[in-house]
Amino acid sequence: MKVKQRLGFVLILVVSLGLLVSGCVSRGVSNPGWTVLAINQDIAYAVLNTGKVVALDAASGSEKWVYPIAQASGGLFRRQPAGDPPLNAVYGVPVFTDELVLAGTYDNKVVAFVQATGLKAWEYVAQGSVMGGMVVDGEQVYLGGSDGRVYALKTSAAGAELLWSTQAAKHAIWGVPVLTDDLVIVGSLDHYVYALKRADGELVWDHDMGAAVAGDITLADDLVLVGGVANKLTALEIASGDVVWESQFKQWVWGEAFLDGGVVYVSSLDGQLHALDPRTGETKWDTVLQGAARSGPALAGDYLVIGTAEGNIYRVEKATGKAELLYKSAGRILSRPAVSGNRVLVGTDSGQILALDTTVVGGAPVWQYPAVTK
Repeated sequence: MKVKQRLGFVLILVVSLGLLVSGCVSRGVSNPGWTVLAINQDIAYAVLNTGKVVALDAASGSEKWVYPIAQASGGLFRRQPAGDPPLNAVYGVPVFTDELVLAGTYDNKVVAFVQATGLKAWEYVAQGSVMGGMVVDGEQVYLGGSDGRVYALKTSAAGAELLWSTQAAKHAIWGVPVLTDDLVIVGSLDHYVYALKRADGELVWDHDMGAAVAGDITLADDLVLVGGVANKLTALEIASGDVVWESQFKQWVWGEAFLDGGVVYVSSLDGQLHALDPRTGETKWDTVLQGAARSGPALAGDYLVIGTAEGNIYRVEKATGKAELLYKSAGRILSRPAVSGNRVLVGTDSGQILALDTTVVGGAPVWQYPAVTK
């Protein structure tokens, strides 16, 4: 990617950040999200940039259900009227409880759908936008909001009960919290990382990162790995929040780090993917991709799969960092891919879902949704 293009993408992110924090972005369907997806038991659940929610067979791309639906529905859950609106903008990947799939929206909601049918089971309204995703542990769901609060919910098929909420941050929380046995840890645009007690939300420690933490953070044994707009990845002790090591890069770290086999993989907005030792931060390899890498990679056997803002989708050898172009899409890739066997599913900001075979370099998609009509 050319330097001007990289800087342009970063500028777009900065402007978007300012608009979202100030509340100047219009709401409703005219406020599109990204296309985000996750796979559960061979079914891909996705929220498109239009706010439509779909469940697709991961192997074939065939529809299981679509929300909103055209007709009224009844049954065990509330009657769902025809003409329900699509979801407001969604930027975090869906998460799952035993029966439900949950999505967080820009208009302050956590919306729950029945996995099997697509019926909307309930919605919970927070005090701020749910910009990131959520983390689930059994019936409990944890999330951060643009109001700087961290929420703990107890969920069931019938609804969500607020266990506690804490005004942790002075600015918005955009990332997904991580959980230990005792703590909820989250980063904020106010430059801090906060560790709260899972039982009641009481603050245990905080740490000033020196710059906004816009993305997700990652656990690595007794460390928490934090990226941000300070152009570095920092390892903090979970118990105290003290710095163990820092690894400096040339651009922002927005996407979540990924830990596998004793190696941390993390992307940066200058289009690089880095492999690091999680104990020391020492670089094992770096590889250059074409396009800003906003999201983190996904694991596919011996490869990592990652997309960029230029629409390039790569497979990267874990051992060496060798990158090969799987496919170039027409839309930007801003969210993390999802993997099922040799199949990787990628959502674009133009509202497409592409299914690629990770064993085939440069091949056409196995399927795409919505299907292209000839």
